Amino acid sequence: MQAKEMEQVLHFKEGLTEFAGDIYDKIIKLQAASLANSLFSPMSVYCASLLMMAGVDGETLQEMQQVLHIPPKLRSDAVHQSYGPIISEYFEASSDVDLNLANRLYLLKSIDIRPEYSALVAKCYKASVELAKRRHINAWVAKNTKNKIEELLPPSFLDQNSIFLLINALYFRGSWDHQFDKEKTRESDFHCLNGESMKVQMMYGKSSFNLADLSELDCMAIKLPFRRNDSHSEWALLILLPHETAGLPKLLSRLQVPGQLASALRGPFHMEESHLFLPKFKLADQPMIDLKPILYECGMKKLFDEGDLSRLSQSRLSVSNASHKAVLELDEEGVTAAAATIFTMYGSCRLPRTISVDHPFFFALVCDSTMPVFVGHVVIPKFD
Repeated sequence: MQAKEMEQVLHFKEGLTEFAGDIYDKIIKLQAASLANSLFSPMSVYCASLLMMAGVDGETLQEMQQVLHIPPKLRSDAVHQSYGPIISEYFEASSDVDLNLANRLYLLKSIDIRPEYSALVAKCYKASVELAKRRHINAWVAKNTKNKIEELLPPSFLDQNSIFLLINALYFRGSWDHQFDKEKTRESDFHCLNGESMKVQMMYGKSSFNLADLSELDCMAIKLPFRRNDSHSEWALLILLPHETAGLPKLLSRLQVPGQLASALRGPFHMEESHLFLPKFKLADQPMIDLKPILYECGMKKLFDEGDLSRLSQSRLSVSNASHKAVLELDEEGVTAAAATIFTMYGSCRLPRTISVDHPFFFALVCDSTMPVFVGHVVIPKFD
């Protein structure tokens, strides 16, 4: 890889990680004192935002580049020509992990889309423009998330003014490098934030794990790798387990400090033989996230206030909302995760230590050590 390409990859990774921190910060603030299970895919939202950015100009473009942490020196077209291939390379299918990232632009009514825009997103993001109805769109999302998200758009989501949808769908299925033995999964206590306990299905594994004691976050970091043979990218699940049973709120507060998420992803990690107890959990019934107020607070304001969409169409269009849905399932074999984002427009030698993930924790599904593809926290690990 040449120096210029390495610089572009670094820009992309840093931009995505900073963007993830910004969005997660707003999600935590929205939950306030009442923490609940949470999950979102920074990668899905970032990709959808890049597709949207390809169609804007003027101050709207400047704002979007700033919120997406894209260096000012990069021209808009150069961003897409650089970032598109990077995304494709990271999400290249392999025998190790089942990966799919798909982009599609749907017209609900016939409007003129600039051919230059269609050509750019097709070349850089493999995104096509189609005229379709709600059920066709839901079917496309279901297909591209292996039916993990079957109805992204409920009947009430669209109205007569909805004319254009920009959708990114993302699917991941990875098998643990060291799988957990199903026969050793036992019912065990999980200690909740309110002081009560609940019964969960606790998996057990003994192996050498990547560990780090993050004193500045008052937590233990555990990195669980996924099997990798011919995969271009290295995938892992990062868990940040607070030292205190009810320490998740404090941990999340510290993660809101700029740069802390990126620092936690980096480590420093070391290999250590350990007994690990980890609950099975599934995050699937969380409501769709309304991204509009979150992106607006991040600084993406012009886009929703009659932004300049002149590179997308000659018609007068406005972005009415942005929504996001993600699901994740963790079991003895590995992790399955899916996400979809929509922009809608109107017009050591010691004895093995024991690590028990038996209280609320933060997690991130990461690519190449530092890229957060899915981020969230578990307060109640339900699996049914």
